[in-house]
Amino acid sequence: MNKTLKSILSLVLCVCFVLALSACGKQNNDTTANNTDTNVSNNNVTDDNTDDSADITPEESTAGDSNILVAYFSWSGNTQQVANWISDKTGGELFRIIPEVEYTEDDVFDRAQDELNNGTRPPLSSHIDQEVMEQYDVIFVGFPIWWYDLPMPVWSFLEEYDLSGKTIIPFFTHNGSSSGASSISTVAELCPDSTVLTDDYFTYSGNNVDEAESTVDEWLTELGYNN
Repeated sequence: MNKTLKSILSLVLCVCFVLALSACGKQNNDTTANNTDTNVSNNNVTDDNTDDSADITPEESTAGDSNILVAYFSWSGNTQQVANWISDKTGGELFRIIPEVEYTEDDVFDRAQDELNNGTRPPLSSHIDQEVMEQYDVIFVGFPIWWYDLPMPVWSFLEEYDLSGKTIIPFFTHNGSSSGASSISTVAELCPDSTVLTDDYFTYSGNNVDEAESTVDEWLTELGYNN
């Protein structure tokens, strides 16, 4: 009898041990799943608001030889690609908006959000003489959507110059905010004495920007700026 009881007790203890291990394994898996979901959610936010590492070489100095300026800020090269197409097709002069302190992969997400929340206008390392700026009648302004708005270096650029009477045409790349979120209304607010084409902006997914050239072509033709 004692032998039988011992066997039963041993069996019960084994079953309890297996169940305990199974519960621990499930708890660890649930935790991993929750962390993964959080990471995916966070990535959706950051991917929707960032662009990734462009050629940081400044464009040649603007000379006002064209009445069209293509000014752009790009971190990944997506917006830069669109800017190059616009320049090629319109004859517009390129100008890259460059902050004195470049964004890095380590700080770009948090820094971009902090700058927007605090209204920080980062100083720029490249500038256009006001006399040259006066020669432009049309300014294409390009940017990625960061935190559902303009990257703050673009605020710095638009506030630096007197853009009265000029036509401002926004173009942007995104990973979800195809309407530009708050960015278009921000451009209009920063350029109150300009004609901002708030309904005729160019928008394209940064993930597929290599396929955008024909769409850029059609957009410029509709606007009447395609050479």
